[in-house]
Formats: sequence, structure tokens, C-alpha cells
Amino acid sequence: MSQKLVLTTHELAEVLGICRPSAYELMNRDDFPSVQISPRRKVVPYDALETWLAQQAAHGAKAK
Repeated sequence: MSQKLVLTTHELAEVLGICRPSAYELMNRDDFPSVQISPRRKVVPYDALETWLAQQAAHGAKAK
């Protein structure tokens, strides 16, 4: 398997080109697909991130 299944907060920030505090805010949103895997650790499934981004893009296109 060459692609990671999940992204950490640091990796999410890198992938999206945002700062880490913004990545933490995103991961704490109710509509964002983060998964709590321990009391202090959340990750984002890569496939769920792609789906969420596509939905956000579609929603943004409708708003215009």
C-alpha cells in the first residue's frame, strides 16, 4: 500500500496549505470527517477528506 489511509493534523495542514491551528479548527468542526482514535489524537481518512473537499467545492459553486 503506497498511499496512507489517514492524515495527522500536521499532514492535513501540509496537504491543504494551511497553518496547524487552522487544521486543528477544521478537525474539530462537526461537519469535518475526523476520527478520534484516542483521547488526544484525531486523524482524517484520506478518502473522506477528498469527498468532503468535493462537497465543499460543489456547495461553493452553488452559492455563486
